[in-house]
Amino acid sequence: MQKFRLITGEQYTYRSPDVHYKEKKKRYPREVNIRKDFTEEHYSFFPFLQLEYYPNQASSWNITYNEDHTDTGALTHERIKFFGFSIKLGLKAPVEIDTQTLKFFYNRALIQNKNFELGGSLGMQILNINADAKIPILGSRSESITVPLPALGMFASYAHSDRLKYRIRTNYFSLGSISFGELSAGGMVAESNFCIEYQYTPTWVIGTGYRYSYLTVKLDQENYSASGSHITHGPTIFLGASF
Repeated sequence: MQKFRLITGEQYTYRSPDVHYKEKKKRYPREVNIRKDFTEEHYSFFPFLQLEYYPNQASSWNITYNEDHTDTGALTHERIKFFGFSIKLGLKAPVEIDTQTLKFFYNRALIQNKNFELGGSLGMQILNINADAKIPILGSRSESITVPLPALGMFASYAHSDRLKYRIRTNYFSLGSISFGELSAGGMVAESNFCIEYQYTPTWVIGTGYRYSYLTVKLDQENYSASGSHITHGPTIFLGASF
C-alpha cells in the first residue's frame, strides 16, 4: 500500500462577499460596506493543493491549501476637512480580496468494507483574508486578518470499480462568541466537497468534482467592528500521484 498521495488542481470559482467595517474611538469614524451586488458575476480559476498520508487502511492525515481572489467594490463613508468645514463623503472604491485557507485533518473510518467507507474528521483550519481598496481622494487602504479555527467533519466514499470511486466530504465549525483579550469574535465555517476519481494507473489518478464553502465572521475590538460573509463555489478538476 502506497502511503502518500499528492493532489493538485483548479477550482472554477464563483465568489459572493458581503462585508461591513466600522472604526471606533475616532471623531470621524470610517465605514466600509461591500455588498454582493458589487461583485461581478463570473467564474475564475484558482489553485488548490492537498497532501494525504495513510498510516493504515482505516485512518489518514491530510493537509489542504486553497486560495481565492475577488475583484469587487466597496462603498466607503469618510469625513474630510474642506476650508474648515467637515464634509461626509460616500465614495465607491474598487476592492481586491485575497483569501488563503490551510487545513489540517485527521480522518478515521467508522464503517468500512470492500466498496464503501464512512468516517469522521477532526482538524484545524487557518483562514487568512487580505483586502486592498483604492479610494478616490483618500488613497489606498488595506486590512488583513488571520483566524485559526478547529473543525469537525464527515466523509464517505464508494468504489464503483477498482478504478472508479465517488467521494463526499463536509466540514463544519461554529465559533459562537469567544474573546481573545480585547478582541471578541464569532462566526461559522462550512464546506462541502464531492468528487469522482479515476485511477488510470496504480500511481496516477484524475478527477472532477464540486466544492462549496460558506464563511461568516463577526469581530469586535477596541478600534473597529467588522462583520461579513463570503460564499465560494464551483466545479473542480485535479490530478494526483501516489508514492
